[in-house]
Amino acid sequence: MKTLHELKCYLVKENFNMNSIYINEPNVAEGLSLEGYDNTWTLSFVERRKKSIQKEFTNEKDLVKYALAKLRGNKWYKSKIIAFVHTEKEIKEVEEVLKAKDIYFERNDMPLYRDGPAYRIFVFGNDEFKVKKVLNY
Repeated sequence: MKTLHELKCYLVKENFNMNSIYINEPNVAEGLSLEGYDNTWTLSFVERRKKSIQKEFTNEKDLVKYALAKLRGNKWYKSKIIAFVHTEKEIKEVEEVLKAKDIYFERNDMPLYRDGPAYRIFVFGNDEFKVKKVLNY
């Protein structure tokens, strides 16, 4: 893999979360941004539209190699949220279905979400497709 275009195709094929990975896209609000202009190639983190360059490269191939290793090394780049509910009963129902089907998940609660708690469940990689069949979503 030598180009950002090839990287993007690979990430989509492997079901990475493209809601947090941006390749040559302007106006990124949040996430990982990979860009190349002229002879400067950068990997940046963007938070609240503020870009923080983490590493610069003199060629596209080196950026692609570095970014791919970084993305593969962090499971959250392959995470998909499949449940976002506001009651303990609802989240437990989803957990039971996933456990019965032996689908790995991680629960991440938000106790101070707006007017009360919120409960979230994430799955990783291609397990999202298993979940769609099981939960009909």
